[in-house]
Amino acid sequence: MRSSLKILVVAAEVFPFAKTGGLADVAGSLPPALKKLGHDVRVLLPKYTYTNSQPIHSLNQEIEIGKTKATLFAGELAENVPVYLVENNSYFDREYLYGEPGSEYSDNAERFAFLCQAALEVCKALDFQPDIIHCNDWHTGLIPAYLKASEDPWYSKIRTLFSIHNLGYQGNFSMDEFPITALPDHFSGPEGIEFYGKMSFLKSGLVFADALNTVSPRYCKEIQTAGLGFGMEGILQQRSNSLTGILN
Repeated sequence: MRSSLKILVVAAEVFPFAKTGGLADVAGSLPPALKKLGHDVRVLLPKYTYTNSQPIHSLNQEIEIGKTKATLFAGELAENVPVYLVENNSYFDREYLYGEPGSEYSDNAERFAFLCQAALEVCKALDFQPDIIHCNDWHTGLIPAYLKASEDPWYSKIRTLFSIHNLGYQGNFSMDEFPITALPDHFSGPEGIEFYGKMSFLKSGLVFADALNTVSPRYCKEIQTAGLGFGMEGILQQRSNSLTGILN
């Protein structure tokens, strides 16, 4: 008999709550499939402005993330999968998810570092101690680093899976913004999240996650080549034993 796992799926977009592309479809359909297999799976994403079009309700719970606060809301996917939505209007009460068409919001590093920190704080606030946190694309790439850096024993048994949906989107920012991550200084070097003079949320996921996967066996091979590796092929080759391609 398959053993049951506690799984938290974290993504910047989850259908039907928020969507710009295929990431939302996977993040919205995989959790109910895992629930059918007998796992205790839950989902976390930001509460964007237009998330209000979906049935959600306040949990009347506020959590502190560094010097910032967030309010928790809840909804459901199919199979009664719980969905937690992190509200912080200064970060997520905007017309677009990542930026106006053709551009990105200038504070995206801060916005998604906040989401990554919130994922860990929400688990503890709700007393949900997952076996696995499933991280999706660069927006969640700091979660594995935060777990590696944490000295709190509550988090010590949590493992991470980092899914690469599109390697071309990397979440690369100026190293001047590294302090907003609140990571220890030694995470800023070439063995950490530094990538050609910038900090990369994607690289953080690739380096610090316990396991990696991507959207197909073919793509798994392609991204380990110079032609389609977007500069990350060396890291992916080094981690090839931990990298799997699973067809969407």
